[in-house]
Amino acid sequence: MNSVCLIGRLTKDIELNKTPTGKTVTKFTLAVKRTKDVTDFISCEAWGKTAEFLEQYTSKGTQIGINGSIQVDTFQTRDGKTAYVTKVRVGTCYLLEKKKQAQNEANWPYDVDVAPALAISEDDLPF
Repeated sequence: MNSVCLIGRLTKDIELNKTPTGKTVTKFTLAVKRTKDVTDFISCEAWGKTAEFLEQYTSKGTQIGINGSIQVDTFQTRDGKTAYVTKVRVGTCYLLEKKKQAQNEANWPYDVDVAPALAISEDDLPF
């Protein structure tokens, strides 16, 4: 089983990039507390709508939760050795706080730290 669940803070603002085929991707680092005095800096990668969501609703220092999997990429160095890069491929992400007040709060659609429940009337229920 290859499953990762992390809670941490973004170390910088999200920057989107496009692949030659037009897919949206972002690479970022998540600062995750391991102990009271030790923080790990985890390399992460998000694609498509997840990347766009992160760019729109987060900024440096925002606390997020992510679910994903470990991915190990390999490449050849100039001297012919094989190098390995380990990162978390983000599947889903969760906002654990709203965007910082100084970072254009008017665009944030919620008044609380998490998304509000959907307004569903009894007529919408299938039973």
